[in-house]
Amino acid sequence: MLGLVLISRCIISYFFIIVLYYLVKKRKITFLTKITYIFILLLCSNMIINYKYNVIYSIIPIITIIVLYELFIIFYYDHKSVRNYFDSEPIILVKNGKVIFKNLIDNNYSVEELLNELKKKNIYSFNNIKYLFLESDKSLSILTFDDNSVPTPLILDGRINKKVLNNLSLNKSDLNNMLEKEHVRLSDIYYALYKKEKLYIIKNDELK
Repeated sequence: MLGLVLISRCIISYFFIIVLYYLVKKRKITFLTKITYIFILLLCSNMIINYKYNVIYSIIPIITIIVLYELFIIFYYDHKSVRNYFDSEPIILVKNGKVIFKNLIDNNYSVEELLNELKKKNIYSFNNIKYLFLESDKSLSILTFDDNSVPTPLILDGRINKKVLNNLSLNKSDLNNMLEKEHVRLSDIYYALYKKEKLYIIKNDELK
C-alpha cells in the first residue's frame, strides 16, 4: 500500500514539473524560473517524503506558486518599468580583442569561465573578438572581426543601448534618421538589431 502511495505522489510531482517546464521553456527570466523551480521541487519532495499527510496540502501550494509565476509574467510584460528594473543593458566584456577586466570583476565573471564559454563556440583567442557582450540573462553575444554581418542589439524595450550606439560610431541623430525611414517611434520598439546601416525591428504590438 505504501508503495502505491509513493508511486502516485511521484507521478503527481512529475506532472507538475512538466507543467512548469512547459510554461517557462520560451521565457528568459532566468532568476524567476530558478526560484519557481526550487519552490516546486521542494514542495514535490515534501509531498513524497511526508506521505502520511493529505496530498492536497502539497498540491494547493504548488498550484499557488505556478499561478503566482504566471501573474508575475503577465505583470512583467505589461509594465515596462518592471522590465527595466529587472533587465540590465548588455555589458561589454571584450572590445577589439582586449578583455575589460573591471566589467568581469563587477559581474563575478572569471577569465577561466570566459575562456571555457568561448571554447564551446570554437573560439580560442580574444584577438579575433571585436565585441563580446554579457546579456542580462548571463548569456554571451559575440561579434568577431570575421563576421561583421552579425546584427548588434541596439534597442530593447524602447531604450537605446548607449554603449553600443557609441561603439558603432553612431549618435542619436543617426538613429532618429533610421527610425524615420522605418516610420516607427522609439517607444513602439521592443527590440531592434543594427546590421550594415539598417535596423531590424520588432515592435511591441508584434508580441501580442
